[in-house]
Amino acid sequence: MGPLADVRVVDLTTVVVGPTATLYLADYGSDVIKVEAPGGDLLRALGGQSKSGELSGKFMHFNRNKRSLVLDLKQERGREALHRLLETADVFIANVRPTALERLGLGADALRERHNRLIVCNLTGFGAGRDATATALLTTPSSKASRASPIATAVQPASPAMCRWCLPTTWLD
Repeated sequence: MGPLADVRVVDLTTVVVGPTATLYLADYGSDVIKVEAPGGDLLRALGGQSKSGELSGKFMHFNRNKRSLVLDLKQERGREALHRLLETADVFIANVRPTALERLGLGADALRERHNRLIVCNLTGFGAGRDATATALLTTPSSKASRASPIATAVQPASPAMCRWCLPTTWLD
């Protein structure tokens, strides 16, 4: 239980930035349902295996307090299953390229049309556009600049609204 206990989040995020955002929502009580591709989240194997030999410690940390299921969104059947899940959701969070979501029929406009009460977020750790790769290469986790910058930015260049936010944490040096 927590202050967000009545909020259901469908989580289509991978690796760190997206799972961090949904981790905080889960920690505050949201019902977070992580949707993974058939191959699973890349973070399942990054950083070494756990003592169980199945999942990395990082994957277990970033995905605690979440439920999980596998859907092949490249198949119509998988997309329809996702839409049935979204009918029960309050929030949809992804960190997938907007063009890839559009190709799957899961772009912000398409989702808002089908699920008009759904809050739709697409996150990126380093922004969007040409300079995003350079920013990613120049920013390291230990740099003071990266500690002061937003952890997640919702980016939908063609959508009606842009939402920027930072997840507060405590840094120990």
